[in-house]
Amino acid sequence: DVLRVLVAVLLLGAIEFVESRSGAQLDIKGSGAEIKLVAELLGVSPVTLFEGLTMRTRQVRQQTFRACSDPESANAHRNALARALYIRTVVAVIRRMNTIKQRPPPPPPRAKPKPHSRGPSFSSSGDVSGRSERKEGTPGGASKLPSSRRRMAAMSPPTLPPPDP
Repeated sequence: DVLRVLVAVLLLGAIEFVESRSGAQLDIKGSGAEIKLVAELLGVSPVTLFEGLTMRTRQVRQQTFRACSDPESANAHRNALARALYIRTVVAVIRRMNTIKQRPPPPPPRAKPKPHSRGPSFSSSGDVSGRSERKEGTPGGASKLPSSRRRMAAMSPPTLPPPDP
């Protein structure tokens, strides 16, 4: 639908109204195929579109009068129609984009926990190597070892047994 309207707007720019040879009506400069294409794209009849752009309708004391516009007025009506179609289409596209943008984003994938350089910070009954009992909140986690051993245990990673063949 958006492309149809934008093509119709572009084709409206190719339509130019001029006075007919008789001077009583307006003609389309060129072949007039553009008005047929525009009418088809907008879903109206070519006659309705032509009359809508070239005829003025006035109502005076409950009477309706129709008169032919001059070429300048008809071209101004053509420009106003093209402008209105373009603006309404752009507004509709922006509204659609905003509704898509306002949807909550999908939840991010769960990240794997990063390995700690000093071992886990939570407490358990012993560390990976089984050297000491860790307590939550204790720096280094090895409170029962002498201070020199605690520093060593904190600096060296635990050794794991080789995998079974």
